[in-house]
Amino acid sequence: MHKEDTDAVAENFSRLLELDAPSATQIVFQAQVEPPSEKSKKVVVTFHIDPRTLAFERRTAAWNSRD
Repeated sequence: MHKEDTDAVAENFSRLLELDAPSATQIVFQAQVEPPSEKSKKVVVTFHIDPRTLAFERRTAAWNSRD
């Protein structure tokens, strides 16, 4: 995936998390936050998405990776 594609996915995901997002675009998930450890010093956030709230539709004939 190219950087532009990754940025677009991140932007769309952020919009879906807004409080006033349409209910048709809502995704049910839980987030697990792990505090930084002595070794990594990074906060790890893991999203657990309910797959029953996801739907995909084909928009183009080819789904091949451009990489």
